[in-house]
Amino acid sequence: MVEKTCDKCQKPSYSSNYQGEWICPYCGKDLTKILANNEDYLYSAETIKK
Repeated sequence: MVEKTCDKCQKPSYSSNYQGEWICPYCGKDLTKILANNEDYLYSAETIKK
């Protein structure tokens, strides 16, 4: 599970996939370019893909 915190409403947003479009479910802001809170997960996912 990947978590991002919206920089507009400050609420957490969760996804099972960190790729693709990511919209805050509370305020609708596009979070696609915001880094995930759990960077270790992202590193692990990239390592697994190789």
